[in-house]
Amino acid sequence: VVDGDHLLEGVTRDWQNYSPLARIVAFHDINGEGVTQKRTGYPVEVPQLWHKIKNDYRHVELIGHGRPKMGIGALWMEEPLG
Repeated sequence: VVDGDHLLEGVTRDWQNYSPLARIVAFHDINGEGVTQKRTGYPVEVPQLWHKIKNDYRHVELIGHGRPKMGIGALWMEEPLG
């Protein structure tokens, strides 16, 4: 599961390092735009990368109905769709 430290730099680094090794890559907190982490106070920037790459792959998003609605996203690492 990719969410690094929730900052764009960390999540991007995890994506670049680990996606070539996996058949399916899952992201945590894909719907956290505008949310800050309770523990650190940093912004949740996972959605920035998720929205940039998700349409290049077969993917699924699981977003709950309660609060918070942060969500999980999964990408299948077959040949990119584009």
